[in-house]
Amino acid sequence: NTMPRFVPPTRAAVVGESMALNPRTARAAAARKEGPEQQAACARAAQHHAALTTIASADGTDGVVGADGSPLFFPPVPRPRPGDWLAENQELGQSFVKYAKQTGYSVAQPHGPFDTIAIVLLMPVGDTDVPQLPAKLPRELKDYIEAFYAPLRVEVVSQPVLVVSGPKDEPKGLRTKDTVRVPYIGSANGVMGVPQVAFGELLRHATAAVSKRPDLRRRVVMTMGLTTLDITLDNGHNNWVYGAARPTDSAGVFSLVRFRPEFAGEDPQSSSA
Repeated sequence: NTMPRFVPPTRAAVVGESMALNPRTARAAAARKEGPEQQAACARAAQHHAALTTIASADGTDGVVGADGSPLFFPPVPRPRPGDWLAENQELGQSFVKYAKQTGYSVAQPHGPFDTIAIVLLMPVGDTDVPQLPAKLPRELKDYIEAFYAPLRVEVVSQPVLVVSGPKDEPKGLRTKDTVRVPYIGSANGVMGVPQVAFGELLRHATAAVSKRPDLRRRVVMTMGLTTLDITLDNGHNNWVYGAARPTDSAGVFSLVRFRPEFAGEDPQSSSA
């Protein structure tokens, strides 16, 4: 297959393109009467925005090019040849500008140093058949990730999850300000009676746990939810997954339940898992 050759953009191009997607940012910076360096950066961004032109590439999608006609990010996709993906499959295509508009991307917001990986423990509470994480696992995982991704730090965030199928099934006395209700879809193949939860639900609570911590939110480079609930994707294509991630949120959720010996009907004492 013929893959388009990546053209690394210059720093000026990235900054200018980011400013160009939201020209109001440049005008607001000028209105604040920024210093000479900030004014110069805004002027460069304005010039860059003026130089951007939109052209139609060979497959009918828009491409973003500079004033000299050279691509800022990727060159246009060449005409498909037999055996290429595009020769066998119809793709509508998407330009960077369209992607930015659809995802709400504009300009980078003020942010502290990205130096922390957040591990959110999404554990059920109450009377469930879900096995709990070994007490030493969060600490061991923290030590391992910090050693592997040094100098990044790892912070473990506890976010209890109350698993019920509906409000009427909610056990009394368990609902507190620290718990959240997550409806389960069913049991994981009937094994152990482990509740199966949608990935999107768990991901939402994992990212929310970090968002509640402004001091942590501004430092997190990624969020990893860890659970012993069984996970299924929201699209119905898979009846279960070990885990999944959403790149646009820099977050993912992973389940350890299928690694437990109890899940396969084995004696938990026969394994150190």
